Amino acid sequence: MGGIDANWVSAKRACINMDHGKGYLASVLDWSKHNFIAHMFKNDYRMDSPYMYHIGLSYDSATGKYYWEQPTGTDRIPMTGSVFTRWNKGFPSTRDDQYCVLTAQTSTDFDLGWQNEHCRAVSKRYICQTVACDTDNYCDNLEE
Repeated sequence: MGGIDANWVSAKRACINMDHGKGYLASVLDWSKHNFIAHMFKNDYRMDSPYMYHIGLSYDSATGKYYWEQPTGTDRIPMTGSVFTRWNKGFPSTRDDQYCVLTAQTSTDFDLGWQNEHCRAVSKRYICQTVACDTDNYCDNLEE
């Protein structure tokens, strides 16, 4: 979790710089991950309501689709056809300068959803993830 506010572009860069370039803004592909991240922010003493944070979803104007960020060198995951979406009412906006997505609380009942924004205009906290160490992804930085 990013400890300071940043715009989406800076948050993406901060995530990439973690874990030897294997970090990226979080891909929220299902309800359980959405709830897990939301509760991390809710339970962080540094965070106050309304909760807002950047996630790894952005719009590609060349393809006309939203994509989830992935580690450097890995193709992004298209959101098209995804069974899980969490758009707030009135979103995604059709404005042509709002390509990046954040999660935002829109009511007092802790209901969090997505809204698109200008990538450099809104500074909020952010959530990163990194690839897990396993047989497909050797991690040489672990202590034995």
